[in-house]
Amino acid sequence: MAVRLFDLLHAPEASDTSALKNSPYRRADVGEYRIVYRVEDDVLLEPLIGKRNDGDVYKRLGRMG
Repeated sequence: MAVRLFDLLHAPEASDTSALKNSPYRRADVGEYRIVYRVEDDVLLEPLIGKRNDGDVYKRLGRMG
């Protein structure tokens, strides 16, 4: 997980990430986990990490917005 976060710091809009619809956030999948974050001026901001199958990361994202 830490390696993936460091990779995203250097290439936050990498081809293996996806933009979330109607949102400034992107997501990256890492095994059983998902990282949701936004990019501003080529800087990765507000990374949220959660299990892929329980939707918790999206619930937390909704509380932030």
